[in-house]
Amino acid sequence: MTEKELENATGIFLHKLKNPVHAASLNLDALELVLAKKNADKKTQQLLKIIRSEMQRTLTIVSRFSEYVRSDQKQKIDLGKYLDRKSS
Repeated sequence: MTEKELENATGIFLHKLKNPVHAASLNLDALELVLAKKNADKKTQQLLKIIRSEMQRTLTIVSRFSEYVRSDQKQKIDLGKYLDRKSS
């Protein structure tokens, strides 16, 4: 597999990964609206907050990996640390 083919395959994979996360996010929005009307308890609100945070983290990792794959200046890096770095 050439570098260009790998880049294209990675792009398709990342797109396929983002789709269900975005769908889950939209459904989480709807769930939060329903629960807000029913005055959800603090524990439920906290769980929803964690879910939203982890979904955002997943999208951030996908985005950073996509940026890295498309970069013209690839270098050896600790990919785990690169993907998990805090947003600036």
